[in-house]
Order: sequence, then structure tokens, then C-alpha cells
Amino acid sequence: MRKNFYLVTIFSLLFELGSGLIYVFGIIMFYQKLGNSIMLAALPLVMLHFTHASIVAIGSKYIFKLGIKKSLIVCALFYCAASFTLLTNTDLPWFALVLWSVLQAFGNAFHYIPIIYVLGHSTTEENRARLFSLRKILFIVLAIVSPLLGGLLAAAFDLSGIMIVSFAFFALSIIPISIMDDFKANYTTSLKEAYKLPHAMKITIFRVVQILADHMTVFWPLYIFLLLSKNYVETGTLFTLVNFIAIVVVYVVGKTINKRNELKMFSQIKWSSTLAWFARALSFNYISAVIVDTVYKLNENFRNMVLDVIDFEMLDNKSGTDIKLEYIIIREVVANYAVAAVYIIYPLLITIFGFTDAFIVVGIVTFIGMTIVEKTLKNIK
Repeated sequence: MRKNFYLVTIFSLLFELGSGLIYVFGIIMFYQKLGNSIMLAALPLVMLHFTHASIVAIGSKYIFKLGIKKSLIVCALFYCAASFTLLTNTDLPWFALVLWSVLQAFGNAFHYIPIIYVLGHSTTEENRARLFSLRKILFIVLAIVSPLLGGLLAAAFDLSGIMIVSFAFFALSIIPISIMDDFKANYTTSLKEAYKLPHAMKITIFRVVQILADHMTVFWPLYIFLLLSKNYVETGTLFTLVNFIAIVVVYVVGKTINKRNELKMFSQIKWSSTLAWFARALSFNYISAVIVDTVYKLNENFRNMVLDVIDFEMLDNKSGTDIKLEYIIIREVVANYAVAAVYIIYPLLITIFGFTDAFIVVGIVTFIGMTIVEKTLKNIK
């Protein structure tokens, strides 16, 4: 079981390298090449997540037939094709953006269900928080290198450099999957019946609030890029510096979570998450951006490790010996429709109120949402 966990983590690291370049610097280039419009820059992401949510339930049938291993190889091939689409259309005509969104969405459909299943299947309540904290440390180490790499690539080679390197990382991600054990998974009940369960509502509320709290972050690099006079290298360097500072607290937080006090800590992160968004509204130069983003990143790492443990506890629901596939699918459908909506709502907020006021609004919404979730989750233990 541990072998699959480690191999999937390597796969995820390579995927994160490829997709992170796109989500940090790709959104900046979408903005620049689409008339400096944040609404237009967000549309490819709206299409991506709406398509993913619409196909994931149907696609899950093919995932279960193929098996976990083959599904992850298929997802990597879709990601390679998506990167190649933008590599050969760097002026970003809309047909290319639509094709990229669809290919990326199909990659996601064959990616996230198997990954979530393997992570849940390969860990237990006793070791999950510790393993997830180690996994998080690896992702932060990666995040120290990735932004600087992306900034240098964007400055030197524009979108084509980003896409070539992304393509290479997606292709390399096939290697760890090819030596992973293959196994199949099945529903424990029908998806239609699962939607009727009270627990499905808890998953829905939990995921929607996570999306509201997290996904304004995709527009933060664009704000920093504009703040730093459209300098790719300075933008990448800032995020590298912030992630380097953030790594020092992660393992300690993981050990604290492992003491089985996730819900008590959830109450604490409700306040810290809100204050972190308010702090982002105070960024006005490079130094203040480093300080504020460090505060946010420390809170984000703390929050995500708590939420990841709660998330997987909800997916197995203490009622069986394995993680439930139908709950994973509900989670993915809800999450991606919510992300598609957020990528319409948040750019609209930014357009109307500006970045800083939008950050304050998100902070308030985060606090209200997490208060609702706190009350909803009282019975998961």
C-alpha cells in the first residue's frame, strides 16, 4: 500500500510542476493576450471545470473498467495533448483555448478520482495525517523551485517555453504510474442513491466552502504581476521566497493534526483564513507582498492539512473498510461546478471593486462559509 502512495505522490509532483506553470503564469499570459481582460482570462478555466464536472460521473465508468493505473496513464496523455495545443497556438485563438479546456478537463476526469482513491486506499486514520504532512512538505519544496522556473521561462520564451516544459513534466509523470500496482475499484451503492444520503450534503457543503475560500488564489499571481510592473522574474522570485519561508512550519503542523483534533483546529483556521485574506488587501509593494503572502501561505498550509484529513475521513465515513467511490464522484462534481462558478464571480468582483476590496469580500465569505461547515461537521466523528 505504501508503495502506491509514494508512486502516486511522485506522479502528483510531476503533474504539479506541469500544471503549476500554467495556473500561475498561464493565467497571466491569458490576461495579456486577451485584451488585459480578467473576465476573458478566466473563461478558459470556467470551460475547463464546467466540462470536468459534466463528464466526471459518466467518465468514472470507464475509469473503473480501465483500472486505476491505466486511467492515470490516459490522463497524462490528455494533459500532453492539451499542452501541445497551446504550444502550437501561442497567440491563443479561441478555438485553441476551447480545445485546451476540453482536453485538460478529460485529463482531470481520468486523474482526480484515481488519485483520491489511491491516497485514501493507501492510508489509514492512524497514519493519514503524518503521511499527508510529509506529502505536503514535498509539494512546498517543489513550490520553492517552480515559480522561479516559471518566471524565467516566461521572460525568456513566453508561452511556448511554459508549454514545452509542462509537456515534458506530464510525459515524465507516466513513469511512476507504469510501475505502480494496478487495482480496480467498484461502487458500494449506486451513484443515484448516494446523492440522497445525508452525508452527501455534508460533502457538498464542505467542498463548496473550500472552493470559495481557496480559488480566489488563482488570481493572486496576476495581482502580484501587475503590482510588480509586469515583471515575470520578480513575480516568480517572490513566490519562491514565500514558499521557502513557509516550509519551516509544515511538519510541526502535521504532527499536531495527527493528535486527532482536526475539528478543534478547524475552528481556529476559520479565523486565521479570514484574517489572511484581509492581510492580502494590504499589499502595496514588494516587501509588503512578501510579508502578506508569507502570512497567507503559512495559514494555507496549516488549513489545507487540516482540511485534507477531514476530507478523507468524510470520504470513508467510518462505515466500511475502504474509501467510497461514489463520495469521490459527488465531491468532484460539486467541486468543479463550484470552481466554474467562482471563476465567473470572482473576476466580476475584481472588475467592479478592484483586487483589494475583492480580497476583503472573499475573507468575509470565507468566515461565513466556514462557520456553516463547522456546525455541519459536528457529527462526522
